[in-house]
Amino acid sequence: MKTGWKVAVAIVAVVVIVAVIAAVGSGDDSPEVRYDYEIEVADLFTSSSGYEETPSPGNQYVIVTWTVANDSYGDGFHTNDLFFQAKVVAGGVAYGTSIDMYTHPGYLLGDILEGERATFVYVYEVPAGIPAEDLDVQVHYADFDPPSMERDTSLRG
Repeated sequence: MKTGWKVAVAIVAVVVIVAVIAAVGSGDDSPEVRYDYEIEVADLFTSSSGYEETPSPGNQYVIVTWTVANDSYGDGFHTNDLFFQAKVVAGGVAYGTSIDMYTHPGYLLGDILEGERATFVYVYEVPAGIPAEDLDVQVHYADFDPPSMERDTSLRG
C-alpha cells in the first residue's frame, strides 16, 4: 500500500505542475490588439452631412485618427467610446470625446473582429492654442475581460 500511496502522490504532483504551466500560458507576450494614432488640431471640420462643425468658444478640436488591428481578441474590439475610452491629455487635464465626434465622417461605430484592422476617428475639444505636440493620449478598454493592448507605430500609413 505504501507504494500505491507514493504513486498517487506523484500523479497528483504531476497534475498540479501541468495545471500551473497551463495557467501561466505559453509565455507569448504578444498583444491581442495593436493600435496607433495620429493627432490633428483643427478649428473646424465638415460633418458627414456636409455641415461645418465648430468647437465651443475658446476651444479647438483635437481629431485623433486611430488604426486598430485585432490580432487575436475573440470578443471583437468595440470602437464605441463606452468601451474604448481614449482620453486626450493637455496640461495634465484629461479630456473625453466631444459630442461632435458622432458627426465626423471618419467616426465608426462597430466591432473590429479578430483578424481585422480598421481606421476610425475620435474628436475632442480642448482649450484653443495647444499644439498637437503638447497633447498626449491615454487608452483604457472597459470590459470584464479586456484585451491586452499595445501601441504599434508600424500600423501608421
